[in-house]
Amino acid sequence: MKGMTHIVTVLVACIAVICWIPADVAADDLEDRIVTSRAAVKSLAKNIKGYLKAALDASISVEEKLFMCKVGASEATSQEVDERQFSVGRTSLRVRNPENTPDEWEHAILEKFQARKDAGEKISNLEHAEMVDANGHTRFRYMKAIPVGQVCVMCHGKALDLEVIAALDKIYPDDQARGFEIGEIRGAFTITQPIK
Repeated sequence: MKGMTHIVTVLVACIAVICWIPADVAADDLEDRIVTSRAAVKSLAKNIKGYLKAALDASISVEEKLFMCKVGASEATSQEVDERQFSVGRTSLRVRNPENTPDEWEHAILEKFQARKDAGEKISNLEHAEMVDANGHTRFRYMKAIPVGQVCVMCHGKALDLEVIAALDKIYPDDQARGFEIGEIRGAFTITQPIK
């Protein structure tokens, strides 16, 4: 009987070790993915700001500036996707480009970000990461809130120049991304990484 108890104890210990290791590895993997996602967001934000600055500094019409921003943001996003080999983008509860409409998961996280901000949390601290199962596949998903800053209100604010309004109406006929104030949540960067 003592031999059987010893065998059971060893088996239980082995099972515990086997179950413990993947959990630890999964935690490390999650943290690595969060770090990688933060780097991707930082890089994308920097590149989009570069395109925005170039557009604002250019001696071209407002419509051309807006078009330059549209193309630049798309190009910056494509560069990140190519470099990182995972999905990187932007979304919002009030999108300018319908291609950036949030999926169900993103919509829920954006609403949670708003609730956290309303509860007093700084927008700069608003991020969310988790492993998500969808259609039989596990994916890592990450979002980081984007605050409305001074430069944002030039095209996303409440008091827009008539020339800006006309250009926005032409380029983005379904635009919902107006009427923001500094300090609000404009949207979020969103990342999806496949799990192998």
